[in-house]
Amino acid sequence: MRSTSRRASPEPALPFGLPEQREARPRRSRRKVAVGAEFVHTLGSDALASLGFPAGTQMVVDTTRTPRRGDIVFVRSRGRLKVGVLDVELGRPALRADHGTFWLDPTTEVWGVATAADPPLDGLAW
Repeated sequence: MRSTSRRASPEPALPFGLPEQREARPRRSRRKVAVGAEFVHTLGSDALASLGFPAGTQMVVDTTRTPRRGDIVFVRSRGRLKVGVLDVELGRPALRADHGTFWLDPTTEVWGVATAADPPLDGLAW
């Protein structure tokens, strides 16, 4: 094996010119929620009714917080927004709700963690 090149002269450059450099445009995000923001989401189902959050509950969702086990988490999976309590089942991350358990796959996008809730006052007896 040789440690030096056999060629006496360097290889000539190809006759192609370099492409023109464009100005860098800022990329638009498809998400409506800015990074580091909080938004309010109204629950449309009774998925968390056993925890005291019936349909119509308004929840403040923090998109910067990392979810931990036991947190109420909003995720988007296969084009649907799901809400539940983050847990582990059979060694896999899962989302538990009143409608059952949903295993989280690698394509699932976590939107945020619920930090505050305001349940509706319709069912309270005065």
